[in-house]
Amino acid sequence: MKFFPLFLLIPWLAYAQPTWQDLRTKVIQADLNADRGDQKKLAKEALKMAEECLAEKPDAIGCLYYRGQALGLSSKNFLGYTERLRRMFADWEAVLKTDPTFDYGGPYRMYAEVYMELPKYFGPKDLRRDLNKS
Repeated sequence: MKFFPLFLLIPWLAYAQPTWQDLRTKVIQADLNADRGDQKKLAKEALKMAEECLAEKPDAIGCLYYRGQALGLSSKNFLGYTERLRRMFADWEAVLKTDPTFDYGGPYRMYAEVYMELPKYFGPKDLRRDLNKS
C-alpha cells in the first residue's frame, strides 16, 4: 500500500487545539490563585504568552481576549490601572467586533466584572448592561 489514508488525519485535525489554549489555561490559573504574588507572576507569564501568540497569529481573537484578562490580573495598582483598562477594553472590543459570542459572551462578562469592581462613577449607569448582553 503506497498511499496514506487521509481519513485517519481528519479526527486529529478536527480536534487540534487553538494556539491560545495554553494561554487560556495560564490566565485561569492566575485568576484562581489566592496568593497575590503568585497571581501577578502567572499573569505576567500569560501576558508574555499572549504577545507571542499575537506575533504568531495576529488575528487570533483568543489571544486578544485572554491578553485583556491577563492585563487586568497582572496589576491592581490604581496608578497604572487606567492605562491597562484602556488596553483591556481595546482587546475586548476587537474580539466583540469579530465574534460577540466568543467564550459565551466573555468580553461582555469581563466588562461587567470590571464595572462592578470599579467605583460606580467609572462604569455605565446600568451596571447590568454588559451582563445582560452576555
